[in-house]
Amino acid sequence: MQIYLYNSDDFDSLSAAIKERRIIAAMAVFFELGQKDNPAVDPIIQGLKGVVHHGK
Repeated sequence: MQIYLYNSDDFDSLSAAIKERRIIAAMAVFFELGQKDNPAVDPIIQGLKGVVHHGK
């Protein structure tokens, strides 16, 4: 999963921030599929539910 961050107070979209050559951040998270549930990823899943600007 890749997550891109930019200042949403200044820009309506990631592409607008890139076009203006502003600072953005990128984070990559790798998941390994397995047969059992892994409770260690629960905080990540719960955190994603709280994303304020989902889809931006």
